Amino acid sequence: MNLLQELIEKLSKTFPKEQASQLAEVIYESFQYLLKVNDLNELKELYRQTQFQIQKLTESVNHVSEEQKKSKIETEQALKELTKAVNELTENQKILQAKVDENYIKTQNDINELRQAVKELTENQKILQAKVDNNQNETNELKQAVKELSEAVKQLTENQGKMRVELDELKQTVKELTENHKQLRADVDELKKLYYRLEASQKRLEKQVGGLSETIGGSLEDFALDLVPELLKQHWNMQIESVERRTFDYNGKTYEIDIFIKGKIQDQNYIVLGEAKSNITINEVIRFEKITKRIQKKHKQNFHGYKIRLIFFGFRARPDALDYIKHHNYSMVFTRHIVI
Repeated sequence: MNLLQELIEKLSKTFPKEQASQLAEVIYESFQYLLKVNDLNELKELYRQTQFQIQKLTESVNHVSEEQKKSKIETEQALKELTKAVNELTENQKILQAKVDENYIKTQNDINELRQAVKELTENQKILQAKVDNNQNETNELKQAVKELSEAVKQLTENQGKMRVELDELKQTVKELTENHKQLRADVDELKKLYYRLEASQKRLEKQVGGLSETIGGSLEDFALDLVPELLKQHWNMQIESVERRTFDYNGKTYEIDIFIKGKIQDQNYIVLGEAKSNITINEVIRFEKITKRIQKKHKQNFHGYKIRLIFFGFRARPDALDYIKHHNYSMVFTRHIVI
């Protein structure tokens, strides 16, 4: 594994992968530049040693000059060689200085770029730290929400347990209701059978009562013709002249008056028209009232010079029928000898 890959692997433990890769590349390039700078330091050291050697060589030349004055030709030749060597070293020094200056400028630029990259990384680190802090807050809120959710789930579980108990009780109640419903249906079926039997019995009874009513009706009318005149004598001081049943026709129909009595009360002529029924109802009262008005209108000669009084005779009378009779100044005579 090379240096760049090692840097990426180590930085990925702290930074996102993309940022770790960028940061590793910058550090790697900076390291390469530093290596170049180290080479530059070696060149500087070589330059310093060269200067030192030149100085030492100059001293040696001077010493040689003093020591070898006798060998002028050799000295001049050596001086030429030395001058040549110095010139070469001077040229090399210029070249080296140009390279040093070039490398220095490049190094300064690289350092500036590295500083900018470090500055940007620092800013990114601050932003990242802020996001980490925000994520921490959100994590804390999430933990609180999870805690509350756990409590709600716990409460829901408890409620579900209670609901199961209530559901079991409800099932038992429904089961009991179902049994009761079945029993009720059986009872209803039995009641239906009983109802049908009662209905049949009622029809038979109605037939029997119908025949009995006709018998009682005829007997009741005869009874009224015997009893009513006596009661009118007793309660009204009426002098009875005639008592009978009468029939009258009106618009092609024949109407029977059960009680038709003529007489006087204090020298005033009266005709009493009466209806005999076992049970006097308000409908019977109104019906008889209309019939007597039609008869009086049609047969005026039969009622000329008489005042008309209406009476009703029976075993009993409905309360609303009695109220109607009293309100219209009619009379009710009961079989118990009661006159109202």
